Amino acid sequence: MSPFLDLHSAELFGQLKDYSDEIPQPSWPDVLLWYPRFQREQFSQYFENVHCLDDGERFEV
Repeated sequence: MSPFLDLHSAELFGQLKDYSDEIPQPSWPDVLLWYPRFQREQFSQYFENVHCLDDGERFEV
């Protein structure tokens, strides 16, 4: 499951309040990405052993 969420779906399920500063945000200061709790948990599980090189390439350890 992707860590990204359709905002319309988030509104329907009342999960916009689950926004977390722990999740990476886009570089645009006026844009926020919202991740409901179940997606934050999957995000942290998936990226627990994934690291990024300086050029953005991912590798697992």
